[in-house]
Amino acid sequence: MRFKEEINESYTMAVAIKEAQRCLHCKVPQCKKGCTISNDIPDWILN
Repeated sequence: MRFKEEINESYTMAVAIKEAQRCLHCKVPQCKKGCTISNDIPDWILN
């Protein structure tokens, strides 16, 4: 769980929300191509 703790320590709730909003407005979502398990990251954030 060390990885989870590192994520929680690096973002405040406000920063996490801002990053998620930036992701949702991305014109070329490279996260979809780069995800090794083919997750639709923007859809996951919305739901």
